[in-house]
Amino acid sequence: LWYDTGLARIANNLTDIGASGSTLKVMLVGTGYTPSRAHDFVDHVTAYEIDLTATGYVPGFNGAGRKTLADSVVTVESGNIIKWDATDVTWTTLGTGATIRYAIIIQESTNDAGSSLICCCQAAADIVTGGGDVTIQWNANGIARISNAP
Repeated sequence: LWYDTGLARIANNLTDIGASGSTLKVMLVGTGYTPSRAHDFVDHVTAYEIDLTATGYVPGFNGAGRKTLADSVVTVESGNIIKWDATDVTWTTLGTGATIRYAIIIQESTNDAGSSLICCCQAAADIVTGGGDVTIQWNANGIARISNAP
């Protein structure tokens, strides 16, 4: 799901998802969240961010839980398909007690009220933390694709 404001920021070149200088991060969100294209800033979803402060995921702005999205790249493929992809993201030894349903890509700014939501990716199945690593493996077709066909 693309957030309307996030997609508009990309179209207006305010967020460059393929630039190495962009600060894009991934936050993990639980089952209580209902995605909406109308959500625009991170403070709309922070109440649903997982919290394993003592065991590997500290939520909140600049929290140690949010991971930087590495090697973000945008390519144009045959059929006028624009593909966005990046390196898979891993959290090591996350404690028990959280259920993850969404990985949300954000552009952190000055605080959560000023940090933009870009897109929301739903896990194929809920991920229950149990003390081990959690990896968000992006689809082989990329994080997101946009058709630019006439």
